[in-house]
Amino acid sequence: MQLEECIINRRSIRKYLPTPVDVETIIHLLDIAKWAPTACNRQECYFIIVDDKKLISDIVDAGGSRLLLNSDKVLFVLYSSLTDNLEYGDHIQSASAIIQNFLLIAHEKKISTCWVCHLPRKKKLKKLLSIPNNVEVIAAVSLGYADFNNIKVIKRKYEIKDIVGFNSFYSKRKLIKGKELIYTKIFLNKLYYLFPTFLKKNINNFLDMYFVKKF
Repeated sequence: MQLEECIINRRSIRKYLPTPVDVETIIHLLDIAKWAPTACNRQECYFIIVDDKKLISDIVDAGGSRLLLNSDKVLFVLYSSLTDNLEYGDHIQSASAIIQNFLLIAHEKKISTCWVCHLPRKKKLKKLLSIPNNVEVIAAVSLGYADFNNIKVIKRKYEIKDIVGFNSFYSKRKLIKGKELIYTKIFLNKLYYLFPTFLKKNINNFLDMYFVKKF
């Protein structure tokens, strides 16, 4: 598969076949993905492969996305938070480059993935996964084998000519407005994390039923 084809055809998949992805394959994909560029070439990325169903369930109950339950294994991508470039979060950029590499090489190997940021509070998640204080959870990746016969192709929302400026900002698309809505969502997210586990379970069931994509 050519790189261009891989980039265009890769999709986020949230529902997988029962066939598990073996650990050796995941390790091989990570060994390739880690060749991504990192800020100042620090290469301070770490990975946790979670295949303990009880642990995955605990992560979901603590506030993680229910789609993690559909995955036989969940990959957590971490990066050292010891950076002097807080203005641009270069540790997040470095880890994100590695994640993108992982998604692309996985797709090339016909393994489906979904980049997941709907996770418990970092303090809680770090406790569940025994992560040291100076290492930050960047994201999770669910993975598995999918039924490619049911995968739809989704076009990009905008033409490239509508979002490229020269020497200054330009956009033909309508910019997202409504700071009040964003602030409301931030408040609701903070409130959600304060809820006890049993209440999060009920809320997660509701969110899964009405808001979480299933493909």
